[in-house]
Amino acid sequence: MTRDVPDLNNPIIFSDDDIPPFGANHNLAMYITVQCQEKNVPIVLVDDGSAVNVIPVKTAHRLGIKEADLIPTNQGVRAYDGTHRKVAGLITLTIATGPLERQASFQVVYFDASFNMLLGRPWIHAAKAITSTLY
Repeated sequence: MTRDVPDLNNPIIFSDDDIPPFGANHNLAMYITVQCQEKNVPIVLVDDGSAVNVIPVKTAHRLGIKEADLIPTNQGVRAYDGTHRKVAGLITLTIATGPLERQASFQVVYFDASFNMLLGRPWIHAAKAITSTLY
């Protein structure tokens, strides 16, 4: 079941008190923790500059995803450093963020990353989320 209606009686509101102690001039990435495959997944990068959702192969294996679960593809992705990376395959997973659950398609990619998952514009738009790296 997809839960897609936020609790309007409990809105998320930010104020200047929520700005990190070192100030608003930071350049920090936005990381969250999600639930996937009945496991908490920390260090999930939310990146509105990415046109795809990505899972490194290592994270996919930790979630119990096997090569046989992947949909084969000839696609590749261009990494943030400009290099081209081979995609092991595609998979659709349910991602829970608090009370909201959404299915999202991911490209499972061969590379070492500083994140466990990358949620790009496809997930952000499907979740009807508004990102704020300031807070």
